[in-house]
Formats: sequence, C-alpha cells, structure tokens
Amino acid sequence: MRFLRWCKDMKYIREIPTFQKPKHKDIRRPYFNCADWNKLTSLSRHWINSNCHPSIVRDRTLLWNYVLILANTGIRIGEARSLLFKDIRLEPNNLGLDPAVVFFVSGKTGTREVVARN
Repeated sequence: MRFLRWCKDMKYIREIPTFQKPKHKDIRRPYFNCADWNKLTSLSRHWINSNCHPSIVRDRTLLWNYVLILANTGIRIGEARSLLFKDIRLEPNNLGLDPAVVFFVSGKTGTREVVARN
C-alpha cells in the first residue's frame, strides 16, 4: 500500500487501485465424533485379539495404548514421540479416587505438563 501511495505522489499512477480480498475457504481437518469414537473403542478389543501370534497382539496393544494416550491427553504426535518413562508420574488424589497420570512433554509450544483424562 505504501508503494502505491508513493507511486501516486510521484504521479506514476492516477489513482490507487482497489483490490478484492480473495475469499478464504474454511477447510477443517476431519475429526472423530462420539459415534466414530464409540465404534473405534468397541471394535479395538476384537481387532487386537483377532490374531493368534503373540508379537502381533503385542504390537496392536502398543498401538492401541498410543492412540488412547493421544486421545485422552491432547498431546501432539511430535510430543508423544519424545516421551520417556521418566516423563510420566502418578499424582495422588485426595478424594480417594484413582491417581492422576501426568505427562511432562516438550514440543513446538515449549515444555508443559499434561494431565490425562480418566
């Protein structure tokens, strides 16, 4: 805009042209609604145990636990990638309920503590 004002002041152009702002399409990422999440959780146990080989059952169990951690904490994939056992602690609860699981993660927004949803 400043350049166009300078051009008008120097009499290189008669008027400053007006430009139409391009329309922005709102393209959102797909998400899981409640029905999708219930279907995923109900079919996961069958999917894990549908194979007899122990290494495949172990890998599927690890994958399912990874999905549950991401879903119940809201941490990003990059933050979960660098997660170690020393970054996880149990925080006792005064109400006599299960202890809260706290993750110490570091990612693109810095380091933070994340409490997992029960």
